[in-house]
Amino acid sequence: MYNITRMDDGFEFSIAVPKGEQFAGVAITGIDLFVFANTDDGCGDLAVAWDVAGLANTGGGDMGSLLMRGWNDTVGRVMGEFYWDGGYTDRLCELLIAAGVPESVAANVGTSEWGMQDEGRASYDAYELADWVREQVAVMA
Repeated sequence: MYNITRMDDGFEFSIAVPKGEQFAGVAITGIDLFVFANTDDGCGDLAVAWDVAGLANTGGGDMGSLLMRGWNDTVGRVMGEFYWDGGYTDRLCELLIAAGVPESVAANVGTSEWGMQDEGRASYDAYELADWVREQVAVMA
């Protein structure tokens, strides 16, 4: 099931991560989306948090971002599997649907070309999901 929490300027949408959920050899630790209440402010991005513990992290590049750091260590390799390869996208959609998000909404979630990919965090565009969350909040009001 999903959870929506009211915040000062929007809503936090989250789903439970199944016990033992992994991708590319790392544990998935959270799936969250911040949605601004005002549609003019955008929607944030759907973030999949993953555990970097135990991975080689030699860095290289600017502030840990994938575009600047390359694949010179295992953290960079995992970042690439999420981002460049889009390897977790189908599973993420499955988890959203299982949590109660309509399939038509979940199907429009995809890796974010300009999102905030960084060490321990994969970013996904989720505009229709953000609109759907706003609709759910309106129904609950």
